[in-house]
Amino acid sequence: MPVFWIAADDHDFAEINHTYLLNRDGELVRVEYPVMPEYPVPVSEITLGNPEAIQAMHGLIRETLGESDFTESLYDQLAVNYQDGANVVVAFGRLMAQLTADYGLVLFSPADPAAKRLAKPLFAEIVERQDELHQLMGSTNRRIERASYHLQVEKNEQAIHLFYHQKGRWPIVHRDGRFQAGEYSFSKDELLAKIEESPECFSPDVLTRPIMQSFLFPTLAQMGGPSEIAYFAQINPLFEMFRLPTPVHTARPTATLVEKRHEKVMAQAEISFEELAGDIEQVINRVMAKDFPEDIEREFQQLRADLFGRFEKFSDKSLQFDPSLKEFAQQTAGKIDFSIKAFEGKVFGAHKRKSKEVRDRLYRLWHALYPNRSLQDRSLNISYFIAKYGPGVVSFLFERLDPDQSAHQLISLSEYTD
Repeated sequence: MPVFWIAADDHDFAEINHTYLLNRDGELVRVEYPVMPEYPVPVSEITLGNPEAIQAMHGLIRETLGESDFTESLYDQLAVNYQDGANVVVAFGRLMAQLTADYGLVLFSPADPAAKRLAKPLFAEIVERQDELHQLMGSTNRRIERASYHLQVEKNEQAIHLFYHQKGRWPIVHRDGRFQAGEYSFSKDELLAKIEESPECFSPDVLTRPIMQSFLFPTLAQMGGPSEIAYFAQINPLFEMFRLPTPVHTARPTATLVEKRHEKVMAQAEISFEELAGDIEQVINRVMAKDFPEDIEREFQQLRADLFGRFEKFSDKSLQFDPSLKEFAQQTAGKIDFSIKAFEGKVFGAHKRKSKEVRDRLYRLWHALYPNRSLQDRSLNISYFIAKYGPGVVSFLFERLDPDQSAHQLISLSEYTD
């Protein structure tokens, strides 16, 4: 059974209060709910409580995506889930459940009070076995560093790998015989009593979260991003310590959806996806240099020199026949020079216009395939594709995405038919 573990205990609201869409000009637009909580509380405790900010958010989405055959139902779906008084985690969970309803995906919030009650024995054991946990983590970290790898997570040696939720989310540290979390202080017995009485006030940190996952669910495998998977070099020994089977760790598949118009640009200009992950200006310069001869200015100078050289010889001969034509010859030479300069200006003006068109087209390509200088699936919201191609694009993605492929996948939307 596939389970999506929502990071509901995380307190970094600034990381999740926004997303990105592409507007009709191919520009990246940031859509956000800017109202920050008073304290850095877990996102499960945050509700959308500012009607003006909510209305502005939905208005910007409409303005950005415009109208299509699919947008009205999409806008209704977003409005129903992200409305005044909606809990942030519940809104996300409901929307994702609606989008993935056909695939058996379970969305789970570890902030659920029932889940926290089930996790009480684990929270208590983390406190009870602090010394053993630190010894194990210390030896593991030293082994990783001896092998010339860096530590993915560096923690205060006094950290007990739990957070306490009270007017914020505070890391608990063991200092001077007391357990401290922000302005709160506990003896060991008081902390254990608090866990027993109010487990919903506690959550694991980045190193003990996978342990909580396996404690609550028999976990066969975990898919994660590169950084998340790298954590397990440090975490794996903890599974044995807490008598849990170590799950298989695999990288989640990553993909970029390529629209037909962008495929065409890439093919015509011979642009690889890898190039877009580099310096876009170099790509633009390469493409424009191919379209415009770099020695064209020199050739105009040569043309002018050749024409005036021939004209001068011809006029000298003509003036021997009739010197009164000298003024007319000078006027003719001026007209020729004016016409050549006008022609040159037209050529370079056309190149400038074409350069702007090429530059704009390549920037649209870059924003679409490598938004915010990162992979598309880390920035661009699926709503952009749903608005343009309909909800069936989710099924198309499900069918085309290879979950066992470790390399980044390019999925062509030219094959998609709603």
